[in-house]
Amino acid sequence: SNGAIAVTELIVMAKVRTDPERNFKAAIAAYGRCNGLNAASRDYIPLLLIVAENDVNLRSNCMRAMRDAHFEGAVLKGAYHAFDQQGVNSTDAYGNIMHYSAAATNQAREMTLAFLAEHMKK
Repeated sequence: SNGAIAVTELIVMAKVRTDPERNFKAAIAAYGRCNGLNAASRDYIPLLLIVAENDVNLRSNCMRAMRDAHFEGAVLKGAYHAFDQQGVNSTDAYGNIMHYSAAATNQAREMTLAFLAEHMKK
């Protein structure tokens, strides 16, 4: 989630591609906060948001960003925060239930590969 937070904050802060060091072709955020993204624009950078259905503390902002800013994304049915981290079965400091899911991990991997294949060829 920290990587997703860094990606989404970069997109919110820098809405135009002016810094060649940050001129990404595409970005992916899995179970991040998505704060402020609903005011951002997908014109800055193609962004795939991967949201866990049971990530109740974070899901709503990401759903709003998909709707309002038209970012690509999907909600992984039955998944919890940290769905791709084997051996995790706990709660983080923010109250997010963290639970590994092989099915959600595979679904996220397939979505990621398809998204990158589409956007990296441009």
